[in-house]
Amino acid sequence: MKILITGGAGYLGSVITKNMLDLGHEVTVLDNLLFNQISPLTYTYNKSYNFIYGDVRNKSLLTKLVTTHDVIIPLAAIVGFPACKANPQLAWDVNFNQIMDIEEYISNDQ
Repeated sequence: MKILITGGAGYLGSVITKNMLDLGHEVTVLDNLLFNQISPLTYTYNKSYNFIYGDVRNKSLLTKLVTTHDVIIPLAAIVGFPACKANPQLAWDVNFNQIMDIEEYISNDQ
């Protein structure tokens, strides 16, 4: 199975990536490394792993990835009140619009 994890460089994404790779799935992680994570380096040895440095707000990139994967795990998020208050538009775009963009493609594909 081909799995896309948005925000996959975070803690949860890293754990899920490892588990999915261990089960033999192909995993693509889309992340802009906002917090300078290095976890994507952990899996570069695995031929079933693909890291894409990108942003979920890039609708054309997100749509392209959604169309080529069987499972989407949307973990990209701006987390916590202080971070969301500091940049409400960013929080809205990442936390809400990303999900709506994924849902829009899935609804149109059915």
